[in-house]
Amino acid sequence: MAKALLVLPFLAAPFLAPKVVDFDLKDPKGVNALTFHLDGGLEPFAGTANEITGSVSLDLDEPAKSSGKVVVAAKSVTMPLPAMSDNMQGEFCLDTDNHPWIVFLLKSLKNVKKSGETITATAVGDFTLRGVTKTIEVPVKAVRYVDGSTERTGGTVKGDLLRVTTEFTIKRLDYGVGKTLSPALCSDEVTVRMAIAGTQIP
Repeated sequence: MAKALLVLPFLAAPFLAPKVVDFDLKDPKGVNALTFHLDGGLEPFAGTANEITGSVSLDLDEPAKSSGKVVVAAKSVTMPLPAMSDNMQGEFCLDTDNHPWIVFLLKSLKNVKKSGETITATAVGDFTLRGVTKTIEVPVKAVRYVDGSTERTGGTVKGDLLRVTTEFTIKRLDYGVGKTLSPALCSDEVTVRMAIAGTQIP
């Protein structure tokens, strides 16, 4: 009897451990996207980026312990005119030859609220742009769809789906982007919006 009591905690451990689900942010359908807008100045500037990778480890029991990383290929940043795209990727703006990645590395989540499969929080992380890294806070909303990847792909990719959205503002001059551009022509503040879907990693 005593031996049985000693064994029970080890048998129960797998059921007591927090459940963590891992997601791959490289969308098999290729629809993940980031958009950015500069609303001030004499000209409106807007663009997109669609080469997004990364991962999220979602702790279902304690969402605040979740971790993740989002990586955007800087060369995927485009604007309405080819010349504008070339300038944006050039040395005086994003300098994509020397700084090919735009990265957000999650450090912590605060103000976490969970309702069903929906989580809202403030994500605190290191944001790296043009080789400059700064800690920023951004609002995030994450929704887990059980078997969502299976349904979305007709069974080609099986498992859950995680949808993550955010909108936040940065100052381009903090990262050395377009330092020679007049503020009268191009606003310092950049609004970034991102909507991404992650597929469950088996």
